[in-house]
Amino acid sequence: ESLTKYVHMSIFGWIIIFVFYAICAAALGLILYVLRRTRLRWLIVIPLALIALALPWIDEAQISWHFAQACKDAGVHITRQVTVDGYLDEVVGSSRDKPGIIADPGAAKQLDDGGFKFYERKINRSSATGKISHIEKVDGEWKATIIDKPKARYHYRLAGPQREQPIGFRLQKREKVVVDAMTGEVVARQVGYNRYPGWVESLWLG
Repeated sequence: ESLTKYVHMSIFGWIIIFVFYAICAAALGLILYVLRRTRLRWLIVIPLALIALALPWIDEAQISWHFAQACKDAGVHITRQVTVDGYLDEVVGSSRDKPGIIADPGAAKQLDDGGFKFYERKINRSSATGKISHIEKVDGEWKATIIDKPKARYHYRLAGPQREQPIGFRLQKREKVVVDAMTGEVVARQVGYNRYPGWVESLWLG
């Protein structure tokens, strides 16, 4: 496949490239003038000109190409479907660190709309306490209790220690998984990728 189909440049990027080419042309013209009495001057100038022409595109093309290849794996991949009453969400932590009734109608409606009988989240996800906020509907009301261990068998978590894992030059992977805590089996994966611009676009984006 042609690399040009993967190259995307903004109008600001084109302006930077035009200025870069103008500076390179002036520099190459000066070199030709200095070497005007040298027979091999073109053997020096032509390779430099080719390098100057390619330089704004090299990193953009390879970033875009690798990003396009990686994105073929993007999306939701389901190994096995399961029916559950609730799950542990390890991706988003809970600030609810005390037991009690959830009186906020909006929060209660959001829980109802989720369709599960209970929800669990780690309290202050970055904390080492390991406490779990367990929210379940009891007698028609959503009630939070604090437990030491999750009751949910299936855990929704990040696949790695960070939300975004570097996988190459200017590329990152985002992956979340649903894990069967009893067997360790990954029953579903949600995969996405980030790419960042090459040096030309970074000059104005920065």
